[in-house]
Amino acid sequence: LLSGHRLRRRAVRGPSPAWGGRRLVVTMVCPRLAAPGARLALLPCEGRPLRSRRRRPLTPAVAKLVDPVAGAALQEKIYADVLDAKRRQIARQGRCESCWHLSRDCLCSQLQPTQLSGPERDVQILLYVHFKEYFNAGNTGKLLPLAMPSNARVFVHGDTEHEAKLREELLLASPARTLLLFPSPESRPLGGAVQLRTTSSHQHDLAPLRVLVLDGTWQHARGLRRMLARRVLRGDPLPTEVCLAPEVSRPAFWKGASSIARSQAHGDRICTAEAVALLLHELGEDDQTCQHIIKMVERNSEVLFHRRSRGARANLRAT
Repeated sequence: LLSGHRLRRRAVRGPSPAWGGRRLVVTMVCPRLAAPGARLALLPCEGRPLRSRRRRPLTPAVAKLVDPVAGAALQEKIYADVLDAKRRQIARQGRCESCWHLSRDCLCSQLQPTQLSGPERDVQILLYVHFKEYFNAGNTGKLLPLAMPSNARVFVHGDTEHEAKLREELLLASPARTLLLFPSPESRPLGGAVQLRTTSSHQHDLAPLRVLVLDGTWQHARGLRRMLARRVLRGDPLPTEVCLAPEVSRPAFWKGASSIARSQAHGDRICTAEAVALLLHELGEDDQTCQHIIKMVERNSEVLFHRRSRGARANLRAT
C-alpha cells in the first residue's frame, strides 16, 4: 500500500470464496493522490468490517440522469408531499389562510384593500410563489392579494393545478402586454419594453397589462425563472423581462427597504411587495396607493418581530 497518502477503508460484506471464506477489509487510495507509476495492492486481512454509512436518498437531479421519467415523477412527489405537509401544518396550527399568520396575529382585519386608479388600473399581478415560501409568514407577496384583491393572484410553484391555471392565463394574454419582473442582464426598463397607457383616451383599447412576479428568495427566484420556462411555458418563450427604475429615480415616498422580516445579503435588495409597489408607481399609480402597500409590509414585519420577542421571553421564563 502507498504510505503518506490519504487512504479510505471500505468493508466488503459477506464471505468471499476467492479468499478462503474470510471477510475482507479493502483499503483504497484516491487515484489523484497516488504517485505517478505507483501500483496499488489490495490485500486480504482478518478483521471486523467497518460500519457502512447510511445511504442518502436519491435526489431528483440524479434520478433524472438515470431515468428521466422516474426522476420527474420523484420531483412531482416531493412537491406534492411538501405542499400537503404545509397544508396540514397550517390547519393544525390554526393559521389564517390569507395572511399565513397565527390566528392571534391575523392581519386581515388590519389591512384594508385598495383600488388602483392609475392608467393601468386593470393590471394583473401574477405571483409565481416558490413552494418553500408557501405559508411562510415572513413572505410579503401574500400581502398583494389582500391589498389589491382584483389585481393580484397567487400561483404556487410545484402545484400542478396552480401551474395549469397560470399557463392558461399566460396563453390568453397578449404577448405584447405580458411582462416578467426579474432583474436579469436581458431585462429592460419598463418604459422601453411595452407600450403603456397614459391619460389620453385613444390608448384605452389596449389589452390589460399582465406582470409575472417571481416570489421567493433571490436564490429561489433564479430557480423559478427556469421552472417557469420548463413547467409552465413548456418551451414557449419567456415574457419580456423588465426591471425597476434606477435608485436615483425612486419616488419621494420611498425611504429605502422597509422589510425587517428577512435580512438581505445586499442593502439594495427589496422584498416582493416593495418591488410591486415601485412597479405600480412607474405605471402611473399615485403615491398614496403605493405607500399603502409598503405600510402593509411594515405591519407584517412588526407582527413577526413581536412574535419572535414573545418566543424569546417564553424561552427565558422556561429557563
